[in-house]
Amino acid sequence: MMWFIYFTLFHVAASNITQSYSDDIDFTSAMTTSTSDLYNSSELSTENYCNSTECSNTTSTTISIPTTTRVPDISKKVQLNLDDVCLCNLHRNICDINCCCDQDCNFENKRIFDHCEEIHNFNTDSRACKYIRYDYENFTMHEWEVQNNDLFCVVRNNVPPSYTIQKKDSFKNYEEATLEKDMRYAWPQRNFEDNQQINYSVPYRQGDSLRVILDKSTIDTFKINENFISSGCNLQLDAQYLNDVHNECVQVVNEKNFFLDANYYSNFFFIARPNMFNYTKLQRELTACKPPACLKSNLKICSDILLRNCINGNKTDISFRCFNVKENITCENVVMSLKYIFYHDGLNGIKQINLSLHLENFTYESTESHLIDQSISVEFQWHDADTSLLNLLSGNPGYLIKSPILTGILSNGTILRYADSYLDDFMVLPYEDMGVCGIGKYTYLPIEFGYNTILQCEIQGSISSSKNEKPTDICKKLQFEIFKYWNIIQTGNGFVERTFGYFGNANLSIRDDWKQILYDRSPKHIISNITGRFYNKNITLSCTGLVFGLNIDIYHARVDLKKLVGQEKILGITHSFQRIRNESMVFSINNSKIEYGFNIDTKVSFWDVTSKKIKKLVDPPSLNIKLPSDFFYPFVKMNNGSRRNMDIFFSIHLVSWLIFPFVYYGL
Repeated sequence: MMWFIYFTLFHVAASNITQSYSDDIDFTSAMTTSTSDLYNSSELSTENYCNSTECSNTTSTTISIPTTTRVPDISKKVQLNLDDVCLCNLHRNICDINCCCDQDCNFENKRIFDHCEEIHNFNTDSRACKYIRYDYENFTMHEWEVQNNDLFCVVRNNVPPSYTIQKKDSFKNYEEATLEKDMRYAWPQRNFEDNQQINYSVPYRQGDSLRVILDKSTIDTFKINENFISSGCNLQLDAQYLNDVHNECVQVVNEKNFFLDANYYSNFFFIARPNMFNYTKLQRELTACKPPACLKSNLKICSDILLRNCINGNKTDISFRCFNVKENITCENVVMSLKYIFYHDGLNGIKQINLSLHLENFTYESTESHLIDQSISVEFQWHDADTSLLNLLSGNPGYLIKSPILTGILSNGTILRYADSYLDDFMVLPYEDMGVCGIGKYTYLPIEFGYNTILQCEIQGSISSSKNEKPTDICKKLQFEIFKYWNIIQTGNGFVERTFGYFGNANLSIRDDWKQILYDRSPKHIISNITGRFYNKNITLSCTGLVFGLNIDIYHARVDLKKLVGQEKILGITHSFQRIRNESMVFSINNSKIEYGFNIDTKVSFWDVTSKKIKKLVDPPSLNIKLPSDFFYPFVKMNNGSRRNMDIFFSIHLVSWLIFPFVYYGL
């Protein structure tokens, strides 16, 4: 392809501009600019050599700026409107603000403009000489433009004319329109099929909707509550085989809301093994289906909202009801959270179903409505799976976002983890409920990788004190109680040494896969600086030096492992205790018992310290050649000292020049 290049000397164009404007316009009073801002003279004329995609309409205008007009701000640049197209003009017969190309805007209107809207939708070639890329903001009544005449630009080219083919015709019929929706996103459509048309003998596959028997003659899909747009439970979606779901939405507490009744959830009759379900035989009495083809859930009642501490339940003890008590309404056994666990065997269907519920009672004024946050979960597990926590990975190898952080206990050079202790195997925070902290086997909040967390809650409890116990020792016991909520456990004369896994698949048997948590001040140091005193005949205790805040900083980076790239690795975890309070905490002692209640503050921060990748070549091998002491003996002359030194110098360089190529290339 041949290109014709047009050459323009910049200083010539600049001098022409200055000469043509200097006679009529006083630039110092009208605007502050320089000749570098204007590339064209007041008379704009061009030759049309470019094709239709490169041309722009140009005008021939003489600029005359009165001294009384507003000084335009020419420090900002915006793209020029081409071919009288004005994309920001969105109102007929109305001046659009900051739309400088709007013909409805007069000079007075433009004086209030702050800037000109940019135009991006033009197909132009910046290499062309007539390409006008930028225009200055113009608040005057005169039209003017600036050409971008570069030092080198294309005047014309010999490329054949081209055109763009696009679909612009409207659809002729409905079928033609629906074809455009194929393989594109669309709202899901529910198909209402007659039971006779469904083949119930086909085994469940991943993504199939679970089916339940509602009565003697009705089969429907199993649905769970979901929120859409608002936070209320205003939508129901099908639960799908092998797809875990966790939803939270708001329910209104009243006696007519059956979603708050435990019996509604426990009465579902699931088709567990479709390949064993004979619809033809049971179509008149579907409820006659027996296990293992059809199953009901095993009910468990849990004492905590996280559904961890559960016992077998009895349906007679969970009836939901509401009744009036004077001016209030009391509702009992309201379902706050529930979880279905389906134990499956792949294509062989579901073998067991457990339903865990957490119930609470509420009392509220009859003149007001009461709202609760209800959570519902559906999980699928292999019926023969080993549920040991040791088998749970947080990534393979790099940590995954929202996965728990692996921890272990360092003991005698080995890493200890336990199959059933989440507190020992993963990094956790206390669980907060109504502003009160809780920590225990079933009460905790996992620290999820990548999520910064701030937790403020109150710890409540009591400790006993003996008659001869020193006040400082009692204060130290209070600090130990605080440490428990941060999972800092005392053992013997020290504390448990906790470690974390570098990667999400850290191997328990490889010591190098684990690193100890670092402290700014050790827990032992905190304890040693606590003091206590008795007052009022030993019935008041004052403690100084207690620590109520902990900052957990987790440093991670994306690293490459063999062919894998961007694997998240934790480089370090630090615990820094917040500054010790100088004021004393006062406690009352009643019957050798001290009740306490104070707030603790815990912050978790993740720090991405990924460094820039630098590739380095392997250094070439080096050869250390040791020559014998008489290697240069034939070249040494002993009769003259000065001549001897010169000959040795010459001989050394000669030999070096001879042997260097062989040594360098390894010959």
